[in-house]
Amino acid sequence: MRASSRILVCMGLLAASGLPLLAQDTTSPSRKVRTEDSQKVLVPDRNKTVAVKGNGAQRLEEWAKPGGRMIPVAPGQNVSRLPIPADANAFWVKYCRPEGCRRAVNAARADALRRLAEQIKGVHITSETSVRDLITEPDEVDAVINSALIAARETGIRYHVEELIVEVRMGIKLRTVYATLKSWAERGGERGTTDMRQLEKLTLRAKGTTISETGIGAPPERMLRPGTPPEVAAVTAIARNAPDWISRRLRVTGKGPAEPDVSKVASATVPARTSSRAGSLMARQAAELDARRRLIERINGLMITPKTSVGSFVALNDEIKAAMTTLQQGATVVTSLEKMMEDGTARVTVEIDLRPLWDTIIFHQRRLKITDVSRDVSDPNIVK
Repeated sequence: MRASSRILVCMGLLAASGLPLLAQDTTSPSRKVRTEDSQKVLVPDRNKTVAVKGNGAQRLEEWAKPGGRMIPVAPGQNVSRLPIPADANAFWVKYCRPEGCRRAVNAARADALRRLAEQIKGVHITSETSVRDLITEPDEVDAVINSALIAARETGIRYHVEELIVEVRMGIKLRTVYATLKSWAERGGERGTTDMRQLEKLTLRAKGTTISETGIGAPPERMLRPGTPPEVAAVTAIARNAPDWISRRLRVTGKGPAEPDVSKVASATVPARTSSRAGSLMARQAAELDARRRLIERINGLMITPKTSVGSFVALNDEIKAAMTTLQQGATVVTSLEKMMEDGTARVTVEIDLRPLWDTIIFHQRRLKITDVSRDVSDPNIVK
């Protein structure tokens, strides 16, 4: 144990025992710590609460998440006929006509079904075969999925409080999807028996499992009332054509090179096994840094509109940059996909939910009153 560590331990034991600590020389300007102060640090008052305020970006849920809660929808209820919740009703009545509200709900429902269809295409039949692989003809796969989607129903609806955006969540039982695929395979006559057996097993196992997707809808421009603020109209226009990526999780894999110097560290004092572990750790760290760098590049390349990328939107304002930095730091490592290769290199995968990214974009566009996200960064009217 180092001398400094032994001193700290002894001071702690003395303080805990109630014995007085040795007095320090307080006459020297460089010695300003008094014995009483040391005792207060080593034996804190457990009845007091210490509050420390730090500077940093707010968590996403504190400001960027849309207002309004997801309201459960009972079986048989028509979401387009449900009343707008009280917390959002005033905003919607002020800026949107009643018919615009109904159209927004219908658009959100259609968007949810479209996203649900895409998710069904990716459902796995085996570890290497998905629905998309099982049904090779595009027209046929659409027909099978549309047949399954007949059983989908609305499970929730949310009206944004400060945007003319409505979300509709739709779900379908996974068992229904497998049963529809099994029915399609039986009609084919010459389908593989392996797929048939697997579908039978999956149908029995699925039971109460439900897959769901949330769609986004906004009223048509002509349904907005006169006097609607430009920033509200701009957010509505983007939501009207919401990008496909908002309901996905983005995964990126990074590579970490083997550390050539670490293999030479092994000596009489440092075993080869310890050196190898250190090299693996360094390779993993390098791979994670590479994955996070690649993730940022992928995020910046996502398109908000046909002319505007996330990267160009972030460049509009320093506040947006700070928010995006905080968001990107929330990416997590997929530990099940970590790999150490035979040559000593590492593979690390990180992933991030893209929905908070969308919420952040909408929030800042409204808050900063950005009415044209496609403007050039050099535009003097853009607040830096």
